[in-house]
Amino acid sequence: MKASTLVSGSEQELAEALAALRTRGRESEEAVPGPEVVVTGSARPDPAPLLDSFPGAVGSEDPDPIVLTTARLSEVIEFRPRDLTIEVGAGMRMRELLRLLEERGLWLPVSGEGLERSVGGWVAAGSPSMWDSAFGPVRRQLLGCRMLTTAGETLNWGRHVMKNVAGYDLSRLMAGALGTLGVLLEVSLKVIPAPPVERTLVLKASHDRALQQMRELARQPAPLSGACHLDELLYLRLSGNSASVASWEKQIGGDSGGGDDFWERLRDQRLPFFESDRPLCRVSLRP
Repeated sequence: MKASTLVSGSEQELAEALAALRTRGRESEEAVPGPEVVVTGSARPDPAPLLDSFPGAVGSEDPDPIVLTTARLSEVIEFRPRDLTIEVGAGMRMRELLRLLEERGLWLPVSGEGLERSVGGWVAAGSPSMWDSAFGPVRRQLLGCRMLTTAGETLNWGRHVMKNVAGYDLSRLMAGALGTLGVLLEVSLKVIPAPPVERTLVLKASHDRALQQMRELARQPAPLSGACHLDELLYLRLSGNSASVASWEKQIGGDSGGGDDFWERLRDQRLPFFESDRPLCRVSLRP
C-alpha cells in the first residue's frame, strides 16, 4: 500500500486533518467513497494499519490512502510511580516505555508483537502476550485515554483511577478496537512492580501429566506466571517475592536452572518448534 499523503503533527494538527477530510466527504456531490485513512504510531505506515477506514470510506480500496501518524506524540505526560500509573503519548514506542519503567523497578506484561508497536498501537491491537493468563489482557492495564473522533473532536475517558464506579469504562472499548472508534492520542496505564525473584522449573512430563499439573497449580495461590509443555518437558515460571518462590520451588521440584532463557526464546519465536512451515495460530482464552 503506497501512501499519497503522510500527516504527522500535534494533536491539533491531526484533529484539523480529520475534520477537513470529514468536511470534504460531506461536500462531495457524488456518492463516491472517500479516501482511506490509515493510522500508525511510527513515522512510516505499519504493515498492519490500526485504522483501515472511517465513515465515508468504508469498503474503499484506495491505493493511495491518507496516513495519519502519532509518532510525534511520544512524550511522558505524567508518571506517578507510587500510584503505579503512567500517562504517555500514544506514539511512544513500547520498548522506550518499558525502559523508563524498568528504571523505577516497574513493568508492564508485554511480549511478542506488542514490543514492536507504539503504545497506542499496543492498545488498539489488543496485542496478546504470554503473560495474559497471569495478569490479564491489555484492557486490564488501561485506566483511560484521550482520543480523536473521525470528526476531529477530542474525547477523554478515565485516567488515573484504579476503579471506575461511574458506569461502564468506555476507555476499555479502545483495547482491540483496531482504531475503528477513533485515533488514540494519550494513554493512561496501570503498571506493575517488577517481581524481585523469577525462577524457571523444568520437569519431565507427558502431555496429559503436564496438563494435569498446570490445572492443579492454576487452582492454587502459586506465583505461577508462565507454563509451557514442549518435547516432553514442562516449563513453569514462578515470579514473586523470594519466600513465596522458594516455597513453591520446593513443593514443585524439578530442575531450577535449565530454562532461564527459554521464555525469551519462546517470546521471540526462536525455538526449533517455530521452524516448521505449518500455519501458526495464537489463541487467547480465559485461564
